[in-house]
Amino acid sequence: MLFGISVNDPVTMAGVVGLLTFVAFAQGKKLEFVAYESAAEGLLENVDGKYRIVEVSVQPIVVLSSEADIAAARTIMAEVKENCFISNSITADVKLTPQFKLASDVTQAQMP
Repeated sequence: MLFGISVNDPVTMAGVVGLLTFVAFAQGKKLEFVAYESAAEGLLENVDGKYRIVEVSVQPIVVLSSEADIAAARTIMAEVKENCFISNSITADVKLTPQFKLASDVTQAQMP
C-alpha cells in the first residue's frame, strides 16, 4: 500500500509516484493545476533468459489555467523523473513524456 493505494507492479507504481512527486513539487512552488491524468506502460523483454521490465513509459497530461502555469509545470516535470524514488529504485529505464494543456482549450468532456 502506498498512500492508501494498492500498487502491485513497478509500472503502476511509477505512474502513481510520478503523480505524487509532481503534486508535492507543485504545492511547494504554489502552482495550482486544474487536472492531472497519467497512463503508464511497461516493456517486458527476455534478458539473459529471464523476463524483466526494461522500460517504463509514463505519459501524464496536466491541465493548467495559463501559459505561465504551463511554463512552471514544465520546469517542475523536468525535476520529477530525477527525484522520483521509484525511477531511482528500479533498473528499468523510465521515460516521462508529459503533455500540458490549457483549461480554456479543454472541454469538460475532455477533462482528465
